[in-house]
Amino acid sequence: MFPRKEEPEMLLFEALMCGDSSRAIEASEKRGQTRLVNSEVLPKKCNGCTRQQLEKMGIIFGADADDLFVYVTLPEGWSKKATDHDMWSKLLDNKGRECASIFYKAAFYDRDAHISLNRRYSFRTEPINGYNSDTYKEDRYHGIVKDGETVIWETESIEPQPRDNRELSLKWYDKEGELKKQCREYLDKTYPDWQNELAYWD
Repeated sequence: MFPRKEEPEMLLFEALMCGDSSRAIEASEKRGQTRLVNSEVLPKKCNGCTRQQLEKMGIIFGADADDLFVYVTLPEGWSKKATDHDMWSKLLDNKGRECASIFYKAAFYDRDAHISLNRRYSFRTEPINGYNSDTYKEDRYHGIVKDGETVIWETESIEPQPRDNRELSLKWYDKEGELKKQCREYLDKTYPDWQNELAYWD
């Protein structure tokens, strides 16, 4: 069963039962996510990619399921997995790597879905203990290169981001830009085709 559009009467009924419309909407979004990951469909809309690229990855497209979804046959061992956010799910390859991200907003009044490809290798700057740390505002920053969710290379760190001094902040952003440059140079040298979403998944 693919994630069909829910009737507004169902949401109204749930809102009356629980006395909270926001909780009813959240429940609707969660149902949509669950149906999506357990179905044989993907979004028809491609965000920043094309159906031809998805076909090159081995995905076989069939008939349209509705205005948002199309039936597909995934390569052997591939799967979909829910994230902690009800509107986002992952498309995993046969090695458990997230090769694409799937968005589905199931709310009947603003229903939408799309799929986008992920690069295997990426980079960013962040506090050395991550943004989930209680002390991230005081932490030093570094640049990191990731293979999926695994950090495979990192730069030297710089001082914490200034918060109340514009002149120091502008100088800090220049230093952060240098960290990003180092990450890009590492990727360009080590994985020259890293910006191609189809590269390095074999």
